[in-house]
Amino acid sequence: MFISFEGLDGSGKSTQIRLLADWISSQGLQPRLLREPGGTDWSEACRKVLLEHRSVSVNPVAEVLLFFSARAQLVSEVIGPGLEAGEVVLLDRYVDSSLAYQGYGHGLPLGFLKTLAYQATGGLLPVKTIYLDVDFDTAVARQTGRGERDRMESMDRDRFNRIRQGYHALIADDPGRFLVIPATGEPAAIHASVVSALSPLMKGISSR
Repeated sequence: MFISFEGLDGSGKSTQIRLLADWISSQGLQPRLLREPGGTDWSEACRKVLLEHRSVSVNPVAEVLLFFSARAQLVSEVIGPGLEAGEVVLLDRYVDSSLAYQGYGHGLPLGFLKTLAYQATGGLLPVKTIYLDVDFDTAVARQTGRGERDRMESMDRDRFNRIRQGYHALIADDPGRFLVIPATGEPAAIHASVVSALSPLMKGISSR
């Protein structure tokens, strides 16, 4: 089973995916928890380049190719084999992040990004994608509070709203895959909403 988490920086998705992993573990399973970019030696090397060169003006196409390079390796080396072995795979960011951030945020053509996505993943999509919806002011307050304002996370209000609107457009195009969770409350309450929204899948997991 493949579940991804999406949301703008400051939505709390990394916290929520860890909480879900803990919940699944409490049901007697050991989920595989992954993040993008990362999860393989090659993917981590791509992540290091993206983070260490955050002060450099990078061509958006060059940047997105690194993301998709990391993603292709992760799918072929870890996600695909894990799913074939019957694992529960939880992934912090996936293709939707590239469409929202590089497509709607940077203005790269969606057709180009979707072609890259298919080539990198073979069309593999999660069974469900949890989208944690948060407004700009809440996201900035959370980022400031934890002292994380690197190049991958900091942005102005206009770009934030473009990306958020992009996510909403992706959700409208594939409503059966996305579960939208308001993410302005406390982590425990959001986690309860995530588990409740996933309850049909969770029943299948807990009964194994």
